[in-house]
Amino acid sequence: MAVYTSGDWHVKPGREQEFVDAWRELAEWSTNEYGPNGWGKLLRDKEDPARFRSVGAWPDERVVEEWRASDGFKHRLAKIRELLEDVSIRTFDLATEVGRVPAH
Repeated sequence: MAVYTSGDWHVKPGREQEFVDAWRELAEWSTNEYGPNGWGKLLRDKEDPARFRSVGAWPDERVVEEWRASDGFKHRLAKIRELLEDVSIRTFDLATEVGRVPAH
């Protein structure tokens, strides 16, 4: 059963583009290594451009656990943490769904 990961990211002032680039690197690596059938999206707060939310889909919780335990994840997340004021990372099950998630 699919699971979803989410991150609420508060980026240090002036480091937003570095964060976007580092998150993209993590997401591309993650998709290539652990979730070829998954997806990830990074959203930016329109009122506070230093705040972001990420959402990703994974085939199952076992894959998420392997991903988070991997050296590749830990290394990339450590680089991202240097750019942050704060972060909250969570795992979710789907509660309900309406329509289709668009590709963009």
